[in-house]
Amino acid sequence: MNRRIRTQHAIVYIVLFYLAAAILLLGPGGVLKKDRLLKGNERIVGTATVRLDQQIQQVFICEGTYLKYLDLYVTSPESAGKNYRLLVYDELNQRLINREVCMPETEIPGFLRIPLGIETVPGRAYVWQLQGTDTPMDLAFENTGETGLVVFGNYYILENGEVSEQETQNIVMRLTYTDSPSAKKMAALYTVLILGAAFIIGTAGYMGSKRRKRKEEVTFQWVARLTAGLALLGGTIYLIYITFVQNVFGGKTEDKVVYALGIGVAALFFAWVIFAKRPEKKEIPLAELVKKSGMDWLQAAAFAGVLWGCIHFMNAQYQIWQDLAYREVLIWSFLVLLTMGSARQVFHKGSAIWIALSGLLGTGYYMFQKSQLAQEQAQTRLLLLRDDILIVMTAGLVALALVKKIKQKSFAFGTVNRLYAGTLAVFLILLVAFRNTRGWPVYLALIFGLFYLFYIGWENRERLLANFCGGVMLNFALACVFALARRPFRAWVYSRYNFVFHTVTITATYLTLVVCALTVRLLWKLKEGKRLTDLWGTALLYGLSVSFLFLTLSRTGYLAVIVMTAVMAPFVTLVCGRQGFGALLKNLICMAAAVLLCLPAAYTGVRILPAIYNDPYIFEVEESGAAIHRDDPKDSTGYMSVSYFKYVMENKLFAAAVSDREKLEQFMLCFNDGLFVRSGGVLLASNEDLGLQEDFSNGRFEIFQCYIKEWNLTGHDEMGVTLPDGSVSVHAHNTYLQVIHDHGLITGIAYLVFGLVSACMMFVFAIRKSRENAYAALPLAIFIGFAIASLVEWLFHPCNPLGYSTMVIFAPLLCFLPGEGEDAKKKQSV
Repeated sequence: MNRRIRTQHAIVYIVLFYLAAAILLLGPGGVLKKDRLLKGNERIVGTATVRLDQQIQQVFICEGTYLKYLDLYVTSPESAGKNYRLLVYDELNQRLINREVCMPETEIPGFLRIPLGIETVPGRAYVWQLQGTDTPMDLAFENTGETGLVVFGNYYILENGEVSEQETQNIVMRLTYTDSPSAKKMAALYTVLILGAAFIIGTAGYMGSKRRKRKEEVTFQWVARLTAGLALLGGTIYLIYITFVQNVFGGKTEDKVVYALGIGVAALFFAWVIFAKRPEKKEIPLAELVKKSGMDWLQAAAFAGVLWGCIHFMNAQYQIWQDLAYREVLIWSFLVLLTMGSARQVFHKGSAIWIALSGLLGTGYYMFQKSQLAQEQAQTRLLLLRDDILIVMTAGLVALALVKKIKQKSFAFGTVNRLYAGTLAVFLILLVAFRNTRGWPVYLALIFGLFYLFYIGWENRERLLANFCGGVMLNFALACVFALARRPFRAWVYSRYNFVFHTVTITATYLTLVVCALTVRLLWKLKEGKRLTDLWGTALLYGLSVSFLFLTLSRTGYLAVIVMTAVMAPFVTLVCGRQGFGALLKNLICMAAAVLLCLPAAYTGVRILPAIYNDPYIFEVEESGAAIHRDDPKDSTGYMSVSYFKYVMENKLFAAAVSDREKLEQFMLCFNDGLFVRSGGVLLASNEDLGLQEDFSNGRFEIFQCYIKEWNLTGHDEMGVTLPDGSVSVHAHNTYLQVIHDHGLITGIAYLVFGLVSACMMFVFAIRKSRENAYAALPLAIFIGFAIASLVEWLFHPCNPLGYSTMVIFAPLLCFLPGEGEDAKKKQSV
């Protein structure tokens, strides 16, 4: 951060920073947006009742592009604290909203505010529909002709399958729209900003050219202080003001304490990063950096893309989305292969011709198919077609690169460990031979067969582990940004934080991968005696990954990370690093400090930042009355609180089995100022989410026994087995049992043998290669995390983040002989 740069370059960086900040505030920040209330004269002439067997529908014409709130006038006091369901449809009868709302215990009669947060088209008709419960709700209605508006239509009563239109009458309601500046106004503002920035940059460049002899320079840290430093100060003041002065997020004393810790720790940490003194360094020209490390950066980015594709696969709820994710992982995997060589091997005339030709033909075919497909088929079909075209393009580039490597005789087959390669080949052959109608074993063998082949022919293969670790870090950093903006920590139904996934288990195994990679990186940087100011990025990501894992309350993730850390911390420090117990103690203290500092910041971040950003990403499976939606109150009890998280944690991790929900209902009675105020109206979480299990294993032991009974030599077509209660288990919740069930005992034995051989070689590899490769222990760390988590989850799949990563880390072992390393070199020199 403290490299010296030319003054005119510093001015360019500062101007571009504030230009980007201004564009973000005007665009996504919406600082120029204004709310507009639309209401009639509200002369009440009667009431309409919403019951369990009677629903109310209301038609209205939109007058804006974003409908923020719907306010309904309620006259029935008995409705307080009761849940009702609201649905909103457009004129094509497509459902836009399906959520439960609760009538708060406010003054009745009065208006019930329902956050909608939907994009609308001015002039189009929309319909909202309210469904009742056993407790009726009375809504006031008025004569439409007396409202003074022409956008309110008639309301309808739906009862016993019959629809009764109430002509010339509408429900008394208020619509709040959020209006954005016109496109012309925004274009004019952006133009002025860009021209102003260009003028300043041009002037700085001109003045710099006049003063070349003086060589005026400043440090990059000086630039950071004028940009990120001021942004940090403004952001911290804003968060303190809305959290503690305006009390926007509500909460009890313990919530405020955690918010204060989170905001304070984050502010002090980033202030230290920005303002701490650092030794000055000379500026390295960008061209030189790109020439030296450009392909490594591309490979790390490609690995990050692979993991993002794996995230999409694990979140896919329909076959079409899984098909798209398969293609996404394949495309990024091909890009990884292309980075296993010099720039000249990838970027040449042949590749340029292929890109131009395949791109032209692919675009033409895409446009032709788009014109032929029906509208209802176009979206998904075109997405598949787009990815297929990209696969053809990247596969062609891979084929060209492979031919070039063959011509140049790049493959160092003489360095291959034939015994290990043979063991791996036997396993892959058996996996494909006994795939039993499954396509993914062929997919896996294709991807990693090419991956291992390109690795053998790569002259810089010692960089693979560093690049892969960089890819994991990049992917996690992007996932953190997404989660902190759009994945709020919810209290009900999903009481354990699931990060960027829709299940806690997948979240835990993904974070296990991240923690494994960052553990090795952090330990080795501490061994190298790096200054704390040089460790901040690694320490921050490590602390965040462990903190998010803690918030999942997943025993699977806890077990895997604890075992991995218990093995790797002493092994890397004492054996690989050849340090003493004092260094081990220092490393453990640094790791613990990173977690303790990041935990309140991580909790506070996922509690308040998504509420500020106000655009939560909700998976379809998460849609329920407990979901957080756009424009929901920022102090809603739908958000997680410290007291409720403590309750969930105690029951999940520490308490004995609970057979009823009396404690939960008593706990929930304490919420009397918002949603879900009575136990009768509560949307409860599942037993597994709340930790109210009667079996510590969550029934896995019974599942294991059922799978063991089904063992045979060749495997089965179906993944599941019938359980004693007649239900079918989706999978074995154990990778080893699942491999044996799917592919048979023969393949299962090969899988176990290959795993044991790999584990032994990873220990030796880490010891032999540690001094020449800082990431030599990375394969072992990831493999331990995979092996432990596999005891209770199914992870061996090419589109599972941890499963894909485990296949990657086998590559260095292919070109490693146990006699290699420093000892072998000494013998050769003698």
